Amino acid sequence: MKIVIQAPMKGEEIRALLDGFTGDGGQFTFVEKKGISLVFDVQGMDGVAACAVAKREIKAADWGKVLYFSVQTQ
Repeated sequence: MKIVIQAPMKGEEIRALLDGFTGDGGQFTFVEKKGISLVFDVQGMDGVAACAVAKREIKAADWGKVLYFSVQTQ
């Protein structure tokens, strides 16, 4: 299953944060970047849970508290 994170800023930071992230029963792997979209493959969880984990981890970062972004399944 894949998720797409759209963020006009801090794309490299999001990639570094989530690529290889393992937690809550899932594992995130960076696939590709298309413009402002970052595509991640997620193993071990459904789309709703994967989006929630990605949002939580980004918002937990110091720079993520004020970042405008969206997360959706692909």
